[in-house]
Amino acid sequence: MGNKIQPILCCVGAEVAGEPTQFLMERTASAAHLDWRVITVEVPADALAIAWQGISVMRFRAARFFEAYQAAAMSLVGNPSPLDQFIGGITSAHRVGDQWTMWHNSGPGLVDLLTSQTNWSQAVCWLHGDAPRQRSLLAACCERPPAKIFWTGSSSELPAQWVDRIPLERIDAQRETDLSQALCEALGQQGSERSLVHLGQFEARQFDAIVASQPTSESKLIVLSNSPGTRRKLSDQWLVGKVTVLNQVDIVVAEEAYDQSRWIGHAPNIELLREAYEEYADF
Repeated sequence: MGNKIQPILCCVGAEVAGEPTQFLMERTASAAHLDWRVITVEVPADALAIAWQGISVMRFRAARFFEAYQAAAMSLVGNPSPLDQFIGGITSAHRVGDQWTMWHNSGPGLVDLLTSQTNWSQAVCWLHGDAPRQRSLLAACCERPPAKIFWTGSSSELPAQWVDRIPLERIDAQRETDLSQALCEALGQQGSERSLVHLGQFEARQFDAIVASQPTSESKLIVLSNSPGTRRKLSDQWLVGKVTVLNQVDIVVAEEAYDQSRWIGHAPNIELLREAYEEYADF
């Protein structure tokens, strides 16, 4: 019987302090009795291509690229797709045989998280901002669309072949307060499991627009915010259903969980990952 090569995940960054990927992957591997090993390395920008050659030559199983190198990584790992180029980078890669696949984990991780919180296919999503995370979500929605997306992004467009796959309406960021009526109308057109999801940086000026958009029938509200007062403030004003506030911990855990599901072939234990991340953050 031939020797089995131990699968190795290599995390690469210009600065790696504060990045939880290795800690969380090791915790999952230990709990699931998986024979994975994880290494994290800092490399200068001019050595990134050499580092990738080493990862490939040594036949590592997976790679994670931290923020500074995500744009450059997509051209090293393979031929970027139009969606990769739209997002502007990749976070992760996985080798099967001699072939590498690559992706950006924010979008599909967020969709998995939101699907666990609400009926995503019936949700109305207000996507604020134009960072890679928002673009990654738009790309993920090409495969798993909500009922409606209002996007206050830049003038850059989705690849033409994907435009018809998502119910997207562009809104000028300077006219966000005009969204209330459109959001309310979109919520009123959905079925019994309606929800409004706000993703992106939650700004004080958007509060009134969200509150004014609530329909007459019950509807969930899901907002991403790190402000400790957001839940109480919205709960006092959103009168037609449950309010859920997601924070940075929820997002990071969702992104790492998606990566792990691709690398190891099955969904990890989310609660274990959350506990591990909170433990890591306390160091």
